[in-house]
Amino acid sequence: MEYAAVGLALLGLAVGTLYRLSTLIPIVIALFLLSIGFAIVEHLGLFSAVIVIMGAQTILQGSYFLGLLARAFIIDRWPPLSGEAPATERNRTFRSAPTLRPGGGLRG
Repeated sequence: MEYAAVGLALLGLAVGTLYRLSTLIPIVIALFLLSIGFAIVEHLGLFSAVIVIMGAQTILQGSYFLGLLARAFIIDRWPPLSGEAPATERNRTFRSAPTLRPGGGLRG
């Protein structure tokens, strides 16, 4: 069980660091089905099965979030290798969306 938890944590960290949310969703669904299968094979009761499913999902999604934080830290700290501008400078070149002025009308 401990090896499975460490494996889930490493999987979540890798997915959070390298991929976006669209990759996480199929992994979460597969993990849910595998957790149900594990609970059936091990003849777990309803409460134990729910704890297994919630524990596995918590480990995976928590480490995914840590991977997102690591990705944000890496992107923020080191410039890209391709020679393009860092993310903070790229974001400044986009024109902001129009906003409402206090007196009425649009500013943009």
